[in-house]
Formats: sequence, C-alpha cells, structure tokens
Amino acid sequence: MRLAALSLAVLALSALSAEPATLTIVTNLPLGGTVSGGGQYTAGAAPAIDIQAFRGYYVKDVSAKFLWTPAPSWSPLDLWNQQIAVDINTFLGSVADWTIITNDTETLPGLNGDAMVTVTFDSCYPRILEQPKDQILLGGTNAQLRGTAFGRQPYTFQWWKDGVPIPGATNAFVSTTISDSLSSILSLTNLSTANSGQYFFSVSNIFGVSNSAPANFVVKDILFTVDGQQIVASNANVGVQNAISIQSRFPNGSIFYTLDGSQPDFGSTPYAGPFSVSQNATVRAVAYSADFSQSVLSEPLEISIVPVYGLTTIFGAGGYALLDPPGPFYLSNAVVTVSPVAYPGWTFMSWDGDLFSGTATNTIVMDRSKVIRPTFGTTLSATTAGNGSVSISPSFPLYPAGTLVTFTAMPAASNYFALWGNAGSGSVNPFQLAVGNPTQTVSALFAPLQAGQVTLTVLSEGGGSTKTATAWTNRYALGITNVITATPFGEQRFLGWSGDATGTNREVEIIMDSSKVITAHFTHSMSLTLDTFLPLELSCFGVEGDLLEFQASTNAVDWVPLATITNFTGRATYSDQESPHFPYRIYRAVRR
Repeated sequence: MRLAALSLAVLALSALSAEPATLTIVTNLPLGGTVSGGGQYTAGAAPAIDIQAFRGYYVKDVSAKFLWTPAPSWSPLDLWNQQIAVDINTFLGSVADWTIITNDTETLPGLNGDAMVTVTFDSCYPRILEQPKDQILLGGTNAQLRGTAFGRQPYTFQWWKDGVPIPGATNAFVSTTISDSLSSILSLTNLSTANSGQYFFSVSNIFGVSNSAPANFVVKDILFTVDGQQIVASNANVGVQNAISIQSRFPNGSIFYTLDGSQPDFGSTPYAGPFSVSQNATVRAVAYSADFSQSVLSEPLEISIVPVYGLTTIFGAGGYALLDPPGPFYLSNAVVTVSPVAYPGWTFMSWDGDLFSGTATNTIVMDRSKVIRPTFGTTLSATTAGNGSVSISPSFPLYPAGTLVTFTAMPAASNYFALWGNAGSGSVNPFQLAVGNPTQTVSALFAPLQAGQVTLTVLSEGGGSTKTATAWTNRYALGITNVITATPFGEQRFLGWSGDATGTNREVEIIMDSSKVITAHFTHSMSLTLDTFLPLELSCFGVEGDLLEFQASTNAVDWVPLATITNFTGRATYSDQESPHFPYRIYRAVRR
C-alpha cells in the first residue's frame, strides 16, 4: 500500500526584531505526523520544534528558511537545508535507510524575524518501483524476471508463480538503477513449457505487503513469428504481403511444416527461412534435434488473409499526427491510437476527415482506408504606437495555418494610421495576413493629423469588401468628397451602411468635413454541398469567421445537432460517420 507523501510547513509571521515572533503550524490532510512548537515567542527566543511521524510514515525531510539575516556565528547546518541524517543504519552494507527516522526535535536559533520550517513525511509501506515484464521465449533458453522496491527496512521479496510462492526465490540486492532501493531477480534456466505461467513478486515489511503487477511468461518449444510479431494465440491475421518465421528449442535442428493442418513429418516442406502464404492456411510444424533423437510438435496456427487498409495523415503547419502502432498500412479492424504533436508556438485544435473530434487522443478502427487531418492553431496579436487601436477580423483565440486575417487600423481623433510593422508591412489599411508562422504580431503606427487633414476608416462586416473612388490614402484634405463602393462576395448581398454613413445603396458619398468611421454590412449566406458518400462528407461555403452548427433530420421537422464548427477559410467540412446507419438523412447548416 502506497500512501501519499505529506508536507507540513511551519511558518513565521512577520515580526520586527523587538516585537514578539509568531510561529504558525500548517498541516495538510491526510496527516502523516504531528509537529508541535507553534505559538507566539518573545524576540530572541529559540523555540523547539517536535516532530512525530504516525505509524507507517517516516520523517523524510526537515528544512528551514529564515526571512531575516541570521547571526554570522550560525553555520549553514543550523538551517537544516538537507535531509536529516541522524540514527541512519544500513541494509546489506550500502543502502542508507532513511525510513527509520520517525521522530525528531529541532531547536530554532533565536527568532529575530520571519522564518519558515518545512517537514515532509513519507510512507514506510513497501512501494513497487520496477515491475516485471511479459516475455515470450523458446524452450531451452534462459531468462530473468526483475523487480525493484522501496520501503521501511528490513523488507523482503518473494516471487510467485500462478499464485504459489516459489521456494527460495527471495534474493535481494542493492539496485543499480534506482537509488536507495533494492532489487530482486528470478532466474530461470533451461526453460520448458512447464515454466509458462503468471509471475509476480511481493515485498513486505512490518507495515504490510505490496504486490507487483503480474507478468505473463510464455515458453514455446516451437515459436511462430508473423510479420515480426511473436504469436502466442492459435490464430493470426495477415495481409497479402506477409512473412512467417519458425524457431525451435533445438539448436542446429531441422524443422518441417505443412499449410493444410495435417501433421508434418520428414516428408513435409523443410523450413529454410521466412515464407509467405497467399491464402488462408493452417500451419503446423515439427522440429527435430540435430541428432534426431528428440522431436516436438507445434499446435496448429490458423493464418487468415484479411484486407489491408491505409491510414493517410494530411499534415499542415503546426504539427503532425503520431500513430500507434506506426502506419501507414494496417490489417482490417486493427485499432490505431492517434495523437497530435504540436510544434512550438502551436496548439492542437481538432481532427477532421475520417476522424471528427476535438479530443486530442483517439482510437480508429481500420475497417476501410481512411484519411485524417489534425488542425493546429496559433495566437495572433496587435500592438500600437501612437493614438489608435487595431481591429482583428475574424477574432479567434487560435488561428489555423492558412486563415486569412484582416487587421484594420482605427486612429483616434486628430490622428491617422501611418504604417504597419512586425508581421505587417506597408501602409494599406486594412492589412490582410495569411497565418503561416506561430505567434505573429502586427503593429500599427499612428501619427497626429496636420491642420486641414482628416481620416476615413472603413470596416466590413459579413461577406463583402469596400473600395474608394478616389486615390487611396490614409489622410484626406478637409472638405473633399469621397465615394465608397460596397462589393458583396459570391452569393452574398449588401445590407447597408452604419456609423458615419447610412442607407442601402452600394455607393455612398462621404463629405470629409471631419474624420469618419463607417461600416459596410453584408449577408452571411451559406451553401451546403455533398462531397463524398460512405461516410457522407459535407462542405458548407460561407463567410470566414462564422460559427456553424451542422444538423440532421429524418423528417425535416426535428433537427439533431451534429457538430459546431468554425469556418476559418470560407469552407467548413463535416464527415458524418453515422450516416451508414440511416436509410436517408436531411442536412443543414445554421449560423450561430
């Protein structure tokens, strides 16, 4: 049984050198011991800190930090900034046993200011630090099972097989890999099938017993390896391209095999090296010793030819997909774990394609060839110099690579936008940036307008853009007339103007008698298309930045939400993995 370590801090509240000092003892649950000595003391007092661990715990560490300057005569050892080393004994001559320290009394130097004392308790129960591992081996060979533990000494090991203690299997020695711990090794020689079984070790001391995880140990007189994997079961699935290897317990012996399940003999096919099968087969093998005085016969191994499917990962900027086991080809119904790995400055956002999920780690069943794509996003920011602000559209916490982002400089009164800097460039307002690098910053410079000058800021909302009839500039002469034209994208429509302009005509005349800000409003119309069947994949074309909810129905009345997706690039896709389970389904996309 492993109990959590307990930290206990003794804190001193602020005190002037001539004022009383207060020690406050703070503990956290579950308690691993007690510490006394807290309270208020006169300046210069040397309080005693008494530490007592509960049964099953020991005092692992005592340290102190003074928040005032100690007297020069005090040595660093007085501050105990080290593991306490009183009453230490050793086990087997070289392993320090800290766990016998269950109580301690320390005296603080004269308190003339704030101080902090920290006491750490830890469990004395045996703890397993290294587990034995599963193994598949040939008969006649040797093997070892290894485990490592830590606990209150003395502690003892015992190895078990199939729930029965193995006589004499209790060795212990100082671990060479994990400090202040002991290891034990179970050595098995000249293995036979009788050695197969489930092994574990127990470690015990006066506080209790802890058991390791079980290790499955398999010994075969004849061992089949299929496509690099040792086979313990009686069947294996392989693709059309496959490799089957056979080993036996007899060095320099002979092996013969059949593929129809019949019992092999000297007249069967001699094994000369890895071979492949082109159809379902039942492999059996017989092995003879070099002098033919001994032989062993394998159990049948059913080999089934199954389809092989490819898992294609489409990589963009920001990271890649990690596949376990590695691909890209897998046997039918293989289960693959996929995880995103982000490059510095990027953050995983979602999966799409044949894996539609916002969860980082997922499993995929390879019942057909599939394509997956991880999306990674990065942050964007804007800074300003001078009097003004910057509008970022669309506004997201994270932007995938390829997202087209519009930065619009908005000068304050009596100022104008002058220049873009950092990831921005030029003086055209607004500025568009295609996200490609991580954590980019666009900077805007604003400067004071001169007498007789005004500025015009034009914003677009929805699916469209604007342009001016006069030569583009960030400053205009006071009193001139400017004509602004709103142009919808594709199937979008212009809705009207707001701010310092009104009306629904696409062209608006602006008299620049002062600095002005106007906004052109456009629709957020969408179109839904069907891309592929089995599974069904939809694409929704619309306005960048819109939040879309894909919905489905079987009667055009009751709609079920399927997924909420942000349209980063003007096209949002959704793959309905459940579509094969419906005779028909109606789909729509709704802007949220």
